[in-house]
Amino acid sequence: MNQKILCGLVLGSFAFFACSSNDSTGGTDQTLERFNNSNTSLWRTLAEEGVPEYFETAAEEGRFAISSSAPSKGRCKAPALKMDDNTRYFDELETIYLEGELVDGVCGKALLLKDGEVAPLGVNLIDSMKAGTVEFWFRPGEDFYDVSARTLLGNDGARVHFFYKNGELFFQKNHADIHYFVNGAVTFENDWNLVAGQWGDGYMSLWVNGKLVARMKHEPGYVPAMRNKPFENLLVIGFKSYCCMEGPGQYEGMTTSGAFDQFRISNIPRYSMENVDDSEEVVVETDTLDCPPPTEAPLDDDSVDVNVDTVSVVPQDSTALTDADTSATSPEDSTVLVDEDSSATDSSVSLWQNFDFLGVAGYFNNAVAPVASTYPGRCESPALVMDDNTLFMDELETIYLEGELVDGVCGKAVSLKDGEVAPLGINMIESMDAGTVEFWFRPGSDFTNKPARTILGNDGSRVQFLYQDGQLVFQKNHADIHYFVRGEAVLDSGWNLIAGQWGDGYMSVWLNGKKVASVQHAEGYVPANRGKHFENLLVIGYKSYCCMEGVGLSEALTTSGAYDQLRISNIPRYETVVDSL
Repeated sequence: MNQKILCGLVLGSFAFFACSSNDSTGGTDQTLERFNNSNTSLWRTLAEEGVPEYFETAAEEGRFAISSSAPSKGRCKAPALKMDDNTRYFDELETIYLEGELVDGVCGKALLLKDGEVAPLGVNLIDSMKAGTVEFWFRPGEDFYDVSARTLLGNDGARVHFFYKNGELFFQKNHADIHYFVNGAVTFENDWNLVAGQWGDGYMSLWVNGKLVARMKHEPGYVPAMRNKPFENLLVIGFKSYCCMEGPGQYEGMTTSGAFDQFRISNIPRYSMENVDDSEEVVVETDTLDCPPPTEAPLDDDSVDVNVDTVSVVPQDSTALTDADTSATSPEDSTVLVDEDSSATDSSVSLWQNFDFLGVAGYFNNAVAPVASTYPGRCESPALVMDDNTLFMDELETIYLEGELVDGVCGKAVSLKDGEVAPLGINMIESMDAGTVEFWFRPGSDFTNKPARTILGNDGSRVQFLYQDGQLVFQKNHADIHYFVRGEAVLDSGWNLIAGQWGDGYMSVWLNGKKVASVQHAEGYVPANRGKHFENLLVIGYKSYCCMEGVGLSEALTTSGAYDQLRISNIPRYETVVDSL
């Protein structure tokens, strides 16, 4: 494989990546001096500015942003990695970016980083991959074990990330608000170790020197972060912020220490499960929120009562035929156990009571959040579908701690009795200028026995659906401003498609494709930012007394009924048309 082909692979991600010559000895463009001075290391700069922001600035100003390395001049004998038809990216790590030094490697030279040094790679994983393997060689430094946790390699949002903590190696493969990981005990050789993570064969798995460390059943492919930050999927050695590692229990940024050689990404699983002893496998799975947001002033009891205007609406098509959602776990892998040490998980106390006592955020600070579920079949209209505007989709095929599975609109559905609770695998921590929240609901036989019921939402009512005295209510609170719309609605005894949307100049609530109520409204969705990790987690069946003063409620609410197919989109799904005078 010649240098031109290697450069083409890297340039396929970003056109301004530069390729170095075979005799590269490091060094950098002097115009990067402000990022590389004696007072501020690259680690500190990335931590302060962020990986995407740092490299976007460098690229916009025409700087030499990232140096990719050429392959070694000669062919290297096994077990050295090699290029083949299934290789998507290949970096021999023969180049120094701003920090580190070159040492003898598995094949030619390798890159040695001391504690705190960073090496951004010439690979930006911006393409989805149904199947794949990420491999690299690693040799621990002398002080590698001096701290409890070390990052190895990955992107900062942990869409692909390897790290080592307390004698265990972790492989993360995060999706939007769904954080998958596998981990197992590993003792690195003092020499070179081949580390690999893969997916696409029915499992997500972690390997060291060709031996399985951990695996779990897993269907989703790789999906890049898509938050309009050009470099958020950039792979980096030696830098990891505190972000996006709550699932495996890591809350602080990490450095590395050691040498790295031969980084390869393939579009197939490279390791076979055929000879794996299932009795020895390690299976780990969890769901967490993304990075904790910055602190915001607490939400107080002030609210704004918003009156309903009168407009007619024409629903857009939202019920086409679809395959199953491939961005969530399969049902059999979705049931989540809570932290055994958590006093909030006493089996003699209902989840409702635990939430009422500790709050949603307080409860999940000592427990494991649930994961989203998917139905592995095709569902006919009017089932909701995944499309390019779908941010989150949960088929609600999973029982968390309470409830039961029943026949739904598409596969199974979650049925809850009065007082039962189902926390969902969706934490709405990012702002949305426009959006639609939709789900199917079938009321229970005693649903109307109480004047007010919660249906679905987060506990601060940033997004919340209620049913009160025969009216369907959609809340979209902001800090100290409680917006809502409400209107008369008769729920069918069968399945009802409920939706709330914003971003088209209105805030509106819908039932079975027909407008219930709307108000003129220019605000987007803004999550609560009070430093509580799970305060934006969507929950079925639980609503505290908080944040409902605008609609005239001051007591906690329960639900009763069945739920299926929750979809959140980044566009309004229904068209609001103002009646002509």
